[in-house]
Amino acid sequence: MGKLIATTQATVDGVVDPVGEWVQADGDHGDYSFERQASSSGLVLGRKTYEGLAGYWPSQSGKWADMVNPMPKYVGSTTLSGDLEWNASLLEGRLEDSISRLKDEVDGDLFVHGSGEFAYALAEKGLIDAYEVYSGIGSRGPRWMLDLSVGTPSPTCAGGWAI
Repeated sequence: MGKLIATTQATVDGVVDPVGEWVQADGDHGDYSFERQASSSGLVLGRKTYEGLAGYWPSQSGKWADMVNPMPKYVGSTTLSGDLEWNASLLEGRLEDSISRLKDEVDGDLFVHGSGEFAYALAEKGLIDAYEVYSGIGSRGPRWMLDLSVGTPSPTCAGGWAI
């Protein structure tokens, strides 16, 4: 049984979008992120994040693209239907049921990236098992609305914390 882990890049003032130049997947952070993703059972994404990533990654190359492109993606959406591209499938039925089923079916952890509104819905329903937030100094954009007082921070790498 896998866990659902919400991971996001956020500034200390709570901005989660748009991803800007302050996001740097290199050094300790990049190594840690890559290892976690490479050993996962897939990505759980909201429609907006899925569409953004699916429009970018398939044309990329390198170790990140080689890892993320064939990885299974599970998309939560009330507007998409039918077959999805980029090795993705729609979550069917109520979110609570589809996520519970998915966690039971996979051997490893599942990661939620970005997906602000979708991640918030998952959190409100108690479906997220852990949060990993990588921070930068400050930016402009929508603020994260979650109360992250769910655990004790523990260091994961020189540049950030996992909560």
